[in-house]
Parts: sequence; structure tokens; C-alpha cells
Amino acid sequence: MDGYSLTRDLASYYDQEASSRDTWKRDDHLVAGRRDLCARMRVERRTRLLEIGCGTGRDAREFLASGIPTVTGVDLSSASCRIAQGHGVDALSASVLALPFAADSFDACWTISTLIHVADESWLEMCRELQRVLVDGSPVVVGVWGSGSDRDDNGVQHTDTIEPKRVFHRRSDANLRRLMDQIGTIEAFATWRYEGSMRPYQFSTVRIRTASRSA
Repeated sequence: MDGYSLTRDLASYYDQEASSRDTWKRDDHLVAGRRDLCARMRVERRTRLLEIGCGTGRDAREFLASGIPTVTGVDLSSASCRIAQGHGVDALSASVLALPFAADSFDACWTISTLIHVADESWLEMCRELQRVLVDGSPVVVGVWGSGSDRDDNGVQHTDTIEPKRVFHRRSDANLRRLMDQIGTIEAFATWRYEGSMRPYQFSTVRIRTASRSA
């Protein structure tokens, strides 16, 4: 399946799930991560946050409520963006592979359970977009589901009850570290398992570095 079809199918899936997702709550791990990023932004006088995969704006609303002056979200799902906009969030329907922003538009980034949809062969393209729209030294906080082994686990999520089913790229810790290093300098990397889950959640913070920028 080509990239366009995968993007279209993902947008369709999350359009159908948008209303129910708007009621979901973040767990304590991610709430703590969100709080830590807010604190870091205040200390470093950062004011412009980009959220990749903002969904219906649940995290964006919390960032705004915590005092972050500018929060902008992008999501493939136009239905999710409309709900986010209804909550007062600046949300645009767009892909992380083609962000509709000028260079150096943001100084921090938050993306949760979204880059799991980006295949290895598209990763460098994604990195270039992040490095383009984020100023040098920006913290990038990334959360994704891992494979739980030393091998990646890529493929269709057969347990999905909505069609078309999603495609996930669950990575080993080693491969995710390798890919994150293409974004910038890894400052933190942690994993945890939720009760009943067979796979770990991977949570990392990376600093965009000047040397990472592609000509």
C-alpha cells in the first residue's frame, strides 16, 4: 500500500473514532510528562508549542490551561481537528511529513502515540520537517508503543473494530533510539508497562540539534 493510501486510511479511522476519543483521559505517566514539559518551557522561556497528532485537543487544552501562550496542533483527522477547534485549540489537518508552517515557528514539541504510524523509510523525511519548523535546541517529547522485544513489530492492528484498520510500527528500544538520534540529542529515554499490556510504552525527550539539519 502506498503512503497516500495509508495516510487516507489513518485519517478515515480517526475521523470515525474522534467523538469517543474526546472523552478519554491521560494516565498518570503522561500527565507527569506533560507537567514536566510545561516546567521546562517556563524555565527556558519557551512559548510556542507544536503538538503532532493533537487529536481532539485533550493535551493542547491542558498545555494552554497551564499557561503556555501558544499551542498549535496538527492531526490527519479533520473530524478531530474540528472538535479541538470547538474547544478553543488552534488545530489544523496536516501530516507530519508536510507541516504547513514556516521555518523556526515553534520552540517545543509534544507527540504522543502518533509517530508509531511513521514507517522507517519515512522517518528521515519526518525529521527534516521537525528540524525545519522547530528552532535549534527545542525539546521534543515523544511517546510511542514499543515492540517489547529486540525486534520491531510492524503491521496491521487486527484487533481494530473500525475499518480501515490501522498500521503500526512498534519498535525495539534499540531501533527507536537509533531513529530518535536522527532528530537530535537524546536527553531521556524511559519505558513502562501498563497493567495487562504485553508491550511497553516508550517515552523520550530529544533536543533538536543544529548538526541534524539537512541542507
